[in-house]
Amino acid sequence: MRARRLCAALAAVLALLPLGGCKLYGNSRADTQCVAAFEAGAQLRFCLREGQTLVYDRKSAALSLDEESGDFLPFAGRVVLEGNTFPRRLFWVDEEYGQLKEQLFAQTRHPEQPLIQAYALEGEAGTVYGFCNEYSSATGYFAGGGQIDADKAYAACYFTYDAASDELYVHDVVHRGCIVAFSKTHFIYYYKKAYYAQDINGGSNAVKICSDDAYDKGFTNYSYADFYFSGDYCVMKFHRGYGNYKNDYDRFILCTMDGKTLGNIKINTWQENE
Repeated sequence: MRARRLCAALAAVLALLPLGGCKLYGNSRADTQCVAAFEAGAQLRFCLREGQTLVYDRKSAALSLDEESGDFLPFAGRVVLEGNTFPRRLFWVDEEYGQLKEQLFAQTRHPEQPLIQAYALEGEAGTVYGFCNEYSSATGYFAGGGQIDADKAYAACYFTYDAASDELYVHDVVHRGCIVAFSKTHFIYYYKKAYYAQDINGGSNAVKICSDDAYDKGFTNYSYADFYFSGDYCVMKFHRGYGNYKNDYDRFILCTMDGKTLGNIKINTWQENE
């Protein structure tokens, strides 16, 4: 009897959460990674996680998924900063660029305890380029007290850093959005359930790429998004989950960093895993 009462009480609390404007899960858009990409004849091949390789044929302009290639390299280039400061998460900085962390924290609204996610690569020796996303708050009560939610994005900046002079230069800021991929000349960001490409020097030249196919309003958040980038290219993987494998699907979009879409394919998950 007591167990049933506890379950009923928990169910009542969970039922009230959406009414109070609270969510157990958010639409995190923080899964981004610089990956290996290479040319093979007329093909461009992008090595993704889960043993997947996305293939773009330049002659036919066709996009396909190769799950038997075995190609995988975790990243291309030297990552010097990655992670986030949310509960039970890791924020890592290469010891050679230790001052960069202090510089980034100083740019936020709450330098002592900022809610940020960042990713940066080494350019020429002693220089860094990357992004930092700041959030107004966390979402949810699980996973240590809060999770990243793109809807809570406060501001995002694209930056470069010079270790010799310890100078951080912010090239552009996106308000209420979060950056998901970048190169030395452009970045791609999420804003109000869509994605845009932007020149690092700012201005009004943002190019809309697509809407967010994985934005999840559901209670369980079966859907998610992953972002991969390499040089002048970005791969967006939107997993749309309904809790039913017959309806679940993955959509892969390949675009250039300046916003041109090269390919778009949708694969039902049950077909993909056969």
